[in-house]
Amino acid sequence: GGMIGAYNAPYNGLFFLGMVVKLDANLNREWHVTLGDSTDMNYLDVNNLVAVENGYVVSGFSYVDSMICGWMFNIDFDGQVIWDSYFSFVPDTSFNFPEHRFYDMKQTSDNGFIMVGEAWNVQSTLEGTPGRFGWIVKTDSVGCLVPGCQDFLETSDAPNSGLKLSL
Repeated sequence: GGMIGAYNAPYNGLFFLGMVVKLDANLNREWHVTLGDSTDMNYLDVNNLVAVENGYVVSGFSYVDSMICGWMFNIDFDGQVIWDSYFSFVPDTSFNFPEHRFYDMKQTSDNGFIMVGEAWNVQSTLEGTPGRFGWIVKTDSVGCLVPGCQDFLETSDAPNSGLKLSL
């Protein structure tokens, strides 16, 4: 895992996409997944990879909505993204460009994950107050801070109760 960069002509600058490459026993590439949007000025990095039952969970950081967020995602054994989660601690302001980076990740005994890194409030640092913090984040097995958050992302048909509403 890491990042791959390319020149973006409309922005006259470089963008970086997260990348994970799966190699076979002979070091030939089986597949790769590139994450991010090459039409925008993305900046994504993959720092850690943990093998899990359904594939791999990867963490790093990503430029999202005018800040750098901690980022983790799950890919299956074929390189397809199953879920992803973004994390931030320092709020964004018009004078600020907060950064949140994960540098290390381990799987926990409950099949969740713990990541460590830093949360950095650039504006506070410039004003002379502490702006750089150590950062620890614990998630469940599907990247939720609050266990069960993935249930809100799934939809199902409600059973037909026979009730009707008329106005």
